[in-house]
Amino acid sequence: MGTVKKINKGKIMESNAKEFWQRLEEAQIRTGKTNLQALCRLMDIPYQTVINQKCQGRYPSIPVIISLAKILHCSIDWLLMGSEAEATLRRIQKIVRKIEKITPDQLIALEVFLKDH
Repeated sequence: MGTVKKINKGKIMESNAKEFWQRLEEAQIRTGKTNLQALCRLMDIPYQTVINQKCQGRYPSIPVIISLAKILHCSIDWLLMGSEAEATLRRIQKIVRKIEKITPDQLIALEVFLKDH
């Protein structure tokens, strides 16, 4: 099974390919892009190649990992290694996206509410 090693605060952390595929599925669910075959078409790579890599416990190629990270709006580091900081960043980004959708009237109402509390 493939293994990636990363030094973090003096400790060697290992993340195997199985964890990579679990994080990939998590990112797919989070973004609503759960159809791996459709992702493969989007990246113009053979679906069977990706399935073989997953079943054999291997990582996809670096260009594929980069494409997946872009499409699924996550970092390459998180896909490969996982990270609490990355999870926190995703939550913050989700909140920011919601804030960006606030209308001027809603913003005024929020300011009034915050002043009163």
